[in-house]
Amino acid sequence: MADQQVEPFRLLDLPGEIRDAIYREILCCFNLVEPTSVKFGFYNQGVVPATHSVDTSILRTCRQVHREAYDVMVKTNQFIQISSIDIDLARLLLSSELPIVTMDRGIARQFQGCVMSVDLSDIHTRPAGTGPRFDFLILGRDWSSFCQMLGEGAAFFGGFEKNVKIDLKMNAYPEHIPDYKAPVAHYFTAERQASLLGSFGTVLRNFRNVVIGGTIDEQLAASTMQAVSSRQWTSPEDVIRELGIRKDIAKTAISRQDSLRMYMDAVVLMRRIYGSADFSRLVDEGDVAFISSFAELYFNILLDACQPILETMRTTLELVRVQAWSNVIHEHVSLAQESLGDFDEAGSNYEPTPVVMAQLAYTIAVSSRILGQALPQGQPAQITQWKRQAVDTILSAVRLNPTDATILAERDRILEWRSGRSR
Repeated sequence: MADQQVEPFRLLDLPGEIRDAIYREILCCFNLVEPTSVKFGFYNQGVVPATHSVDTSILRTCRQVHREAYDVMVKTNQFIQISSIDIDLARLLLSSELPIVTMDRGIARQFQGCVMSVDLSDIHTRPAGTGPRFDFLILGRDWSSFCQMLGEGAAFFGGFEKNVKIDLKMNAYPEHIPDYKAPVAHYFTAERQASLLGSFGTVLRNFRNVVIGGTIDEQLAASTMQAVSSRQWTSPEDVIRELGIRKDIAKTAISRQDSLRMYMDAVVLMRRIYGSADFSRLVDEGDVAFISSFAELYFNILLDACQPILETMRTTLELVRVQAWSNVIHEHVSLAQESLGDFDEAGSNYEPTPVVMAQLAYTIAVSSRILGQALPQGQPAQITQWKRQAVDTILSAVRLNPTDATILAERDRILEWRSGRSR
């Protein structure tokens, strides 16, 4: 019996709508990314990739299929090219968990299919071009997350909004594309332009060095630039009220994880306000009452945020995570201590009570003990260092608040650990 011949499947005989559906299934299969950590110092294994099951081999079949499939791929995924010079985006990328299509600089810069390009630079770096450099691609679906990440830059870097220049170009396709790629100018309708800008004009504020060009309506570009340059926080009373509410909600959260997330969000928001261009104006408008209330909230939110972190450290088995959380605690404590002098110079009359300072010392002591006990026995010098810090800080806490049962119990625990009677 002769082998039965298999008839070839003629893709181009299918209706265009079905072919487009096939192209989307093959070339637009990027998985959703669920954030797994909290911001501001949490342990992270690296940049989060935009995972996918995309197979680009169909682009190599023939000119017509390439033209159709490539057109569907770039318009559905809406790739956005991000370039940055003289700005250390690493911390923002790690803390935001922004999904990245590729961090390969060559691929990112040469890819011909981006609906937008965003060039970031620090205008105060001298000489220009000597700082960190990043080139990467993101998906249009993650544009809002990218804008949110930029909006939180003031929480990590002083003067971020004032120093960063943003040059956004709508329609980042090359001026001349091969004839086997579909033209795209018609894609950027007025509605599409407004949709693509989207979060940029609603999330970002206080960014005054912004240029929007390319295939863009001039009036839309002007109104968007005006929006992103406007103030975000205009009422001292509203700022204090919101931070107070966030603090109370985080403190009364049912689960430790919810409390931790809420506190971390409050810390980032508080740091954004403090680092924003609005803060000096809020101080002028709110006078001593505002700066004193803000100083108290700033100190206490940072300190209170350490409590669910300590609980997390107590139940964490991995040394690398214990170390990461310990770093967050010491960062929070350092920021809280430094803030007292900074806000005092700005006119604050807030001064923590001995009970609050005892809580700060207790926090350092517990963190030091947990980290020291988590270290392997082969690191005696490091263990001794953490023992010394734990003892010094817990004795300081006892001096400040000698009747607190929790502090006294921790003192006994640390002294036993130092003597070698417990681990």
